[in-house]
Amino acid sequence: MTKGLSRRALLATLPASAALSTLGLPAFGQTLAGQRLEAFIPSNPGGANDLYMRFVAQRLQPHLPGSPTINVVNMIGGGGVVAANHFASLPANGLATICASTGMFMAYALNRNDPKVRYNPADWVPYLCSPANYVTYIKKPAGLEGIEAVKARLSDEFVLGMGGPVTANFLSFFSLHLLGARMRPIFGIGGGENLLAFERGEFSLMIESMGEYLQVAATKDDILPVFSLGVADADGGIVRDPLAPDVPTFQEVYEAVHGTPFSGPEADLWQKLFTVTNTASKILAVARGTPEAILEEYHAGVESMISDPGWKAAAGPVIGDYQQWTRDDAAEWLTRVTEISEEDAAWLRAWYAENYGITEL
Repeated sequence: MTKGLSRRALLATLPASAALSTLGLPAFGQTLAGQRLEAFIPSNPGGANDLYMRFVAQRLQPHLPGSPTINVVNMIGGGGVVAANHFASLPANGLATICASTGMFMAYALNRNDPKVRYNPADWVPYLCSPANYVTYIKKPAGLEGIEAVKARLSDEFVLGMGGPVTANFLSFFSLHLLGARMRPIFGIGGGENLLAFERGEFSLMIESMGEYLQVAATKDDILPVFSLGVADADGGIVRDPLAPDVPTFQEVYEAVHGTPFSGPEADLWQKLFTVTNTASKILAVARGTPEAILEEYHAGVESMISDPGWKAAAGPVIGDYQQWTRDDAAEWLTRVTEISEEDAAWLRAWYAENYGITEL
């Protein structure tokens, strides 16, 4: 198995289609063999969710009974709400999977009483939970390196693209604000569009998944990584990502910029958001009520996939060589991503309104 695939190669591995003709049919004999499965993702082609789902779908398919077809469906809108609402409307027969991500969980946390949000993550049964990490980078200023270069650029106004106010790059955006950076976000732009705008000089800052960063920017001499969000260690602390050990964590940069460790109420909220954004960044789930036999096929298929000798080498450059959570562990992380309280949500809404004039999240 190859060590990694380019973004273009990953996009070509599986078709993207919204054909839903099989979703209302019962699973024959309560097995996935011979079925056409639909995996819904809240992302344009080329985005982090798309990259992740296509990578996993390609490798999961041969580990499921009869190697059923897995059709990746890009369904954008509302920071994941459109895809989640559609998934919630489908029968619980195991033929549809949701690739639940930060935007979906944040949209639910912030707008759970809004009639437009017609889903509840408690109605999902996860079979895979995948951590992620995100890197913020800029063009390197001449004559400066490391934290001194970062300090020199913080007085600039950064223009950046974001898929939505509370999508996967939100915590990095919030972290930049805590560093004192001035930002002008352009919402509704994600995936490959962001990178093209950055390369053309229209955007001055990029936030990408670690996999995207390693493929696209890490080897370029003119790129300065500002920070990554980091990864959780065995004791619950946050440390540098072993995939990019030279990139400092946000906490390191915060202390270097402000001269004091990151602490207080904002740090407590940051930690909750870290769980949603990083530790449980992507959760694959089927609807509650899916036949147990089919659910077990998903569980067993995922466990077989991640124990495959080629998984580790292939996953590292694309989605990160991180611990993959299954069964009860995945269910526990799904529970924890819903721990953002109404009080937390009210604070975040006020923060966005005060600082960026945004009143609808």
